[in-house]
Amino acid sequence: MNQPIPFSKTDFQTFKNTYQKKVSSPSHFQKFIQRCFFLIEEIKIEPEKVRFAITSKKEFMVLLGMRPIIIYGSKNNEDFLELIMNELSIKKYDENLLLDKEYTFKGDDNKCLVRIKADLINGTHLKLNLEASKEEYSSIKDSKRAGWNEEAATTNNSFKHIAYNNLNVEEFINQEHSFSEEIFNRTMSISKNQEYINVLKHKKQIILQGPPGTGKTRLAKEIAEELTASSIINKELNQSNHYEIIQFHPSYSYEDFVRGISIESNGKDLEYITKNRVLAKIAKKAFKNKVDSQKETSLITKEKWIEEQFELFKDSIIDKMDEEGKFKLNEAVNIIEVESDAFRYTGENNWSATRRMKFDDIILLFTIGIKERSEIKNQKDINALGRSHATYFKLVLDLFYSFMKGKKIPNELNSKVELKNYVLIIDEINRANLSSVLGELIYALEYRNEPVESMYTSEEDGNTIILPDNLYIIGTMNTADRSVGQIDYAIRRRFAFIDILPKNLQNDDLEEGYEFENEKFEEVKSIFEEFTSREFNVNEVQLGHSYFIHKAGNFQLKLKFEIKPILMEYINDGILSQKAHEKIEAL
Repeated sequence: MNQPIPFSKTDFQTFKNTYQKKVSSPSHFQKFIQRCFFLIEEIKIEPEKVRFAITSKKEFMVLLGMRPIIIYGSKNNEDFLELIMNELSIKKYDENLLLDKEYTFKGDDNKCLVRIKADLINGTHLKLNLEASKEEYSSIKDSKRAGWNEEAATTNNSFKHIAYNNLNVEEFINQEHSFSEEIFNRTMSISKNQEYINVLKHKKQIILQGPPGTGKTRLAKEIAEELTASSIINKELNQSNHYEIIQFHPSYSYEDFVRGISIESNGKDLEYITKNRVLAKIAKKAFKNKVDSQKETSLITKEKWIEEQFELFKDSIIDKMDEEGKFKLNEAVNIIEVESDAFRYTGENNWSATRRMKFDDIILLFTIGIKERSEIKNQKDINALGRSHATYFKLVLDLFYSFMKGKKIPNELNSKVELKNYVLIIDEINRANLSSVLGELIYALEYRNEPVESMYTSEEDGNTIILPDNLYIIGTMNTADRSVGQIDYAIRRRFAFIDILPKNLQNDDLEEGYEFENEKFEEVKSIFEEFTSREFNVNEVQLGHSYFIHKAGNFQLKLKFEIKPILMEYINDGILSQKAHEKIEAL
């Protein structure tokens, strides 16, 4: 599941001390963590619906609702597990399960908790535990009953973080030296940002709006990092391969953001090539991940193996071209170049232009077992050139079949692809004409996973674009900037808007070496409350708190060269009245 869970230093120390004092066999405990992870994955337990605790008896307990489903403990230097099971299911097995009934729950669902020595746990025990745990989760997951999933004195979120991410326990507790204040603050910020994340998961796209200096872009990055992080502890902060940030400006267009035509030289001719831009690129990555995550490991293994073999096949083509300057497909057609994603080919008798044969098309045809020219012509999942030039595509496909003859897929399976979140941050989203920039994708924002026709046809993707539901969009908007267009209602209803307003910070909230100028923040706030024009809302124009964060001794520079000039500009723009001039000068 790979989901970071916020935890405190106290949580961490409690877990570490209990582990070191009470766990007699680290290998048994690691198997217990793997078991917890397996239950989470199989049942798809949401983090907010389960509680992880270290009890007064110093036992590690996982609870659904009011019932424990699995417990790890140690007595007389001997480790044991307590597992929830259904008594009726237990009776179906004739084998000696070596169960010691620890507790029978009240109610008519025949559940009990049984104790088993850790080194005697077998597959039947785990199967019965999974069945009973599924029943428990099914009975409580939609319940509104108060208190079931709330924090308690015994709650330990370090334990929960380890289980949800299937971490190596010894490595985790030995990383204490690397748990800087910044990392603990970041894990705790998850809970502060959780409301925004919940809104984003529901709506798929949000806009953080507020006056300048309220930390909208920083907050957008934090949300993106939390959504895309696989493990906060094992991941360098502020780094992710699954989110991107761009900034809009008034001349930004659909061709810059979604898909557009580029003019490129192939060494001989100029070519007009339709290329995916930032949104289409990240949407394609997210959709591929979504599709791959639904594949069985056997198919993933096969596809990866074919791709590896195709790389070797390409090398054999290149070797031949190094010797002869070209690779003959037949008497009339040659491959003249191997590009990063395609074979470039042309005819002997002066074709008007060269053509590109995409590697992905050949790999797809081989993977699905296409062999005949007629089948290639009817295959809609390859680009149009492949269908019209089926003769030449078949020549390369035949060569690849010959190359693969006698080769066998390895027995070792690749791991299943994890479904990941992808995030696109659009800074200053209202500075561009959104209706023009988004085009037909206004529809795609609301109807995720559905193909939408683009005004441009791409060689790779045809004329459609899909925004999958694992792609999230975060926009930021400066509400004080009236020089740019407002967002129209058609687009507005497809986003959730979240106000990010100025606030008086405490120095405890800041990174080491920074201070917050509380007194000046309040003085500037009073200027806005007293002198803001009736046409403006104070919350939309007041200077944000970041203007008042500074390194020790540097605030006078910020006051003189940042705060006062923008306040004077506000007077010129009619946001503040002329009467504010005297108070601004007196700051």
